[in-house]
Amino acid sequence: MANAAERWALELIATPGVEMDGRPRRYGESDGFRLFMDDTKYYIKSAMFMARTKLSEVCTPTPYKSAPIYRCDEGQPYTRGCHIFLFNERFERSAHHAIAINERFPYFCNAMPAMGVGDKANNIVLVTVQYFNTERKPASSIAQVGSSWRRMTVALRIQAKEGQLSVEQDDRCLGNPNQIETIPEARRKLRGCGD
Repeated sequence: MANAAERWALELIATPGVEMDGRPRRYGESDGFRLFMDDTKYYIKSAMFMARTKLSEVCTPTPYKSAPIYRCDEGQPYTRGCHIFLFNERFERSAHHAIAINERFPYFCNAMPAMGVGDKANNIVLVTVQYFNTERKPASSIAQVGSSWRRMTVALRIQAKEGQLSVEQDDRCLGNPNQIETIPEARRKLRGCGD
């Protein structure tokens, strides 16, 4: 599944090239999971990368010496989004979703630490993402690292039709952005909202 997700990411990624180990440059990933819908097995995998906003977009991250500069040599901000890939049981592509984080600043998704069932009856999967504002001054000491990172959890409605999946992000209950840092906390909030 990891190789299938990397190949798909390579088609979407704005940062050119690959590292020496063949992985997409500036690509991060988290563990994948099995997902059963209507007794059919699928796989879900999270990934973090800068996706192209148009077919011709390229971002060459500007080099730096001490503190990161979240700019591309081409002029745009160097950002990184949180993505979900879904595959069927043969690891064939089924759906891709870029998680919407409704902040007013450019952000860099640096982790997707948790994923879990939100509401099995309504096919809701919860995903916790972690990100930071790229326009904020970088940490100047080890003690400051992570102090500006934000976490939120989103609800994704996954539907199966004729062997294909579709993903819709539903922010009505949890809000966007939110400060829900764990799957259990998001589940409790979902139960309180009703459907």
